[in-house]
Amino acid sequence: MKISAFGVIFLVGSIYGLPKGNVDFGVLDRLVFKTSDCDDCGMTLFGQINIKLCGGTPEPCCSVVNIAKFDSSYFQEGRIDEFTGADLEDCEGYHLSNFPPISNVDLTIYHEGSDAGQFDWIEVITTTGRFRCNVGVLLDDFSNFKVNGCTVEF
Repeated sequence: MKISAFGVIFLVGSIYGLPKGNVDFGVLDRLVFKTSDCDDCGMTLFGQINIKLCGGTPEPCCSVVNIAKFDSSYFQEGRIDEFTGADLEDCEGYHLSNFPPISNVDLTIYHEGSDAGQFDWIEVITTTGRFRCNVGVLLDDFSNFKVNGCTVEF
């Protein structure tokens, strides 16, 4: 099994209670969403998803507005969608150099519009590893959810 430096930090951290301070998670490569597989959990162009991720440089936070660009082929029930490169807008090349420990990830998902959507999780993939954060709430109208329950993925 291949374990990245990112994984080693958290494996050691989980055993010895380290790291307690902020860590360098590398550069954001992509965001992956798992749309919940339930009635009315998918979204059409009448809903919009925005993301704010904090803990990096040169800015303290980055954001992506309308990540799916009103494309109804995204966020369908039970599907996994990946966004990378220019789709990440301000978050493209964002360096998570001052990132909190995994238990305190500062990631907020915002919903705008009349078509609700629900996600099981959002995965953040960087140049050094990945972590997955549970969502599990229906987002509708002008609502938001700050993720919790994030775990490192090997």
